[in-house]
Amino acid sequence: MTEIGNWTVNDVVAWCAGMHEKIPDYIGFLMDKNNIDGELLVALEDNDLKEIGVTSGLDRKRFLIAVKKAIKNKIIAVRPDPLSQETTLTPTDNENYMNVKQRQQQQQ
Repeated sequence: MTEIGNWTVNDVVAWCAGMHEKIPDYIGFLMDKNNIDGELLVALEDNDLKEIGVTSGLDRKRFLIAVKKAIKNKIIAVRPDPLSQETTLTPTDNENYMNVKQRQQQQQ
C-alpha cells in the first residue's frame, strides 16, 4: 500500500480515472504526459495546472479540491500483484473503503 505522496505516475493517472465524475478525463492524460507522480501531485497549485494545460479555472479548482480530499481521506494506492501495473485506490478508513468498493463494482 502506498500513500499519496509516494504514488507513481500510473497511480496518479489511475486515481484521475477513478475521479471521472468529479474531474474531467483529460486531466489524467495531462498528469501522464507531464510525469506527475504523488510527490508532485500533492504540491500542485493553480498556476502549475495552468502551465501543464488545464485551461479552465473551474477544472483546476475541482482538481485541487479532489486532491485535498484525497490527502484528507488518506487515499492509498494498493497494488495486488507487485509485478502488475494495475492500481486500485482505497481509502484507509472502513466507511470510505466500502463507498469506493461499491463504485468500483458499479463501474464493472
